[in-house]
Amino acid sequence: MTTPATRRRAMQVLGAGAVVGLAGCLGGNSDDEGNEPPDESDDDHDDSGETAADEPGSEGIAYVFTPDTVALVDVEAGEMTAELSVQPGGRDWGDVRRCETTSTLFAVDSSLDQVVAVDLDQRELLDPVDVGSSPIHAYLAHEGELWVHADGEGRFYVIETDTRDVVAEVEAGLDGSGHGKLVHHESLSPYAYATNVNDPVVAVLDVEERARVDEIELDQVGGTHYIEYTAGSERLYVEYQGIETAVIDPEEREVVDGLDLVGGMATDTNRELLALWGGDELQIIDGTDTDSGTLGRVTFEGESPDSVEFAKAEGEPLLYVTGSDTDFATIVESDGTLVEEVTLGDSVDDRAVDSSEGYYLAAGTETTLTVVSTDSQERQHEVDIGESIDAIRYVPMEGDE
Repeated sequence: MTTPATRRRAMQVLGAGAVVGLAGCLGGNSDDEGNEPPDESDDDHDDSGETAADEPGSEGIAYVFTPDTVALVDVEAGEMTAELSVQPGGRDWGDVRRCETTSTLFAVDSSLDQVVAVDLDQRELLDPVDVGSSPIHAYLAHEGELWVHADGEGRFYVIETDTRDVVAEVEAGLDGSGHGKLVHHESLSPYAYATNVNDPVVAVLDVEERARVDEIELDQVGGTHYIEYTAGSERLYVEYQGIETAVIDPEEREVVDGLDLVGGMATDTNRELLALWGGDELQIIDGTDTDSGTLGRVTFEGESPDSVEFAKAEGEPLLYVTGSDTDFATIVESDGTLVEEVTLGDSVDDRAVDSSEGYYLAAGTETTLTVVSTDSQERQHEVDIGESIDAIRYVPMEGDE
């Protein structure tokens, strides 16, 4: 049953502009890419893993990661269909990436410094891969490779997606530690660009040579955090913490502009829209404009956004905005127009979210998965997971990507 759960709140909305079309979206933190064909052998399957279903395949399933289990949820039906027990328990999940060609999820576990793989065809756990200390983020930065950043070492561990072997370690940080992020795109190849909260530079990495080859200096002090790339304008946007959002021309490897708003960032799948937020403000930047033109601004009353997920309705892009102190998602058009608010459940610190194929998925409470239809902008289902939700990854229906 569809449960209407929308309500409006007073907000100050400024600005207008062109609405840019959005292709199918796998989520603001998605990095799903096709890679080399998988190894067909079963020799390295984890004997302790559980097969979650008699009928293999994961299309239309949301994988919900909790400290001790991975719950499988049929999103259309709104039902939890199976659980995979993770041994040992007490996992602390970071990024979850989907390698389409190998039909595998790769989930980063910060507690045991591992990457846990899930076979999506058989719905079973595979042997975990050991990486460096304190990993959080991972990226499918090069064909057939997953790049996992170990914050405790300031380096990337490169894992082959078919063999799941660590084949290289790439130094990215200048001082051997620090939380870091990475951005990559086919138009930037063979380079990717990395940040580090301890370094006032952007590291230039050659993903083919698996090496740091240059640094783009912002200043002498401070650190960098969020980083995004807009393909239309060919610009890098870098959070220079507490100072500005630096705009970089990656071809020239120099800073060409700076934006006053500093904080989190996300792009749509086509990298034609950039969401930038800090404090109580959200800006939507035209990712096709080399001058970083603003399409819209939203100032929230008593709210501080900490997550923005791009979705679409009737082919038009929408932004789902949540904060740790709110129990709802605010839906905003790309020109800054407030569309609606959808109640999710309770306020949740560091709320896990994902979106794809007409669904917005979020931790409605610490232990409940809320499914929202992005077409009707109504809450469809509430699924009790039973444990604290750390991460969510939806697997699209075959052929719908």
